[in-house]
Amino acid sequence: MRNRKSPTRAVIYPLPGPSCSSHYNRPMQASFKHLGGQDNARPWAFMFEGPYLTIEDWQHAVDQWCQTMDPLCYAVPAKQSQDAEPEPVGLMSFMNIVPAHRRIELGSIIFSSALKRTRSATEAFYLVMKHTFDNLGYSRLEWKANHLNKPSLAAPERLGFVFEGIFR
Repeated sequence: MRNRKSPTRAVIYPLPGPSCSSHYNRPMQASFKHLGGQDNARPWAFMFEGPYLTIEDWQHAVDQWCQTMDPLCYAVPAKQSQDAEPEPVGLMSFMNIVPAHRRIELGSIIFSSALKRTRSATEAFYLVMKHTFDNLGYSRLEWKANHLNKPSLAAPERLGFVFEGIFR
């Protein structure tokens, strides 16, 4: 049996990929420009927190996310153009981490319109999923979604997750 590791700062930073990368606990870089303010409020409808309408609220939330290990937050940067430096345009988290059961959940996923339905989005999921199984040794990666959030129900199916039911 593999040596199982609990996700820690030392184990999971960074996860580089050709067109995107996922960086542990760097949501500060998931800029207010892409995920905060009134123009970006709608995607937060199914989240536990948010929307963050002011830069001060955003900064406070980022400070809180950076202090916790469960959920363990990732910023997802992607290039906005061929010559540009990657900009953080999404967030995702490991949560409900149970090393004894080799189970971990991927959740609190929010992507800006610049990241949704792109190669970089798929790559970000691939990097985190690969890391979960290959590096951390988990055998179960869970995804839970609000039953009204159709895109969040379709994404895991496209990525190979198996639908197991609805919580009541």
